[in-house]
Amino acid sequence: FPAIDVLESVSRLALDISFAVHKVRRLGHCGAPDRNAFRGRPFAFVNCSAANPHNARGERLDMQWHQYYRLVPAVRDDIAAVMAGREDDALPNRTRYEAENFWRIDQPPFDGWRV
Repeated sequence: FPAIDVLESVSRLALDISFAVHKVRRLGHCGAPDRNAFRGRPFAFVNCSAANPHNARGERLDMQWHQYYRLVPAVRDDIAAVMAGREDDALPNRTRYEAENFWRIDQPPFDGWRV
């Protein structure tokens, strides 16, 4: 059956605040504590930390580092491809880190604002 993609980013302001208040890291903050324990199970961990480009003014597309899943084109395209049924290894802009059991979305060159 299909994999369940778990998106994560180490640079998420809202989750940093949540950790400061509750002293518990949420799954999306930096992924599962031991991704290797999930080998052979239908989970694909996807690190989106590198996918937050700057616009022409030098500002990040996702100023809060929390809504990358809707503001950053590379991440949106990745989500749409997964929902369309494309396999993880066929998705553009992904790099596999086998030893740590996760994918990383690499930032393609920024081509302007898209909505």
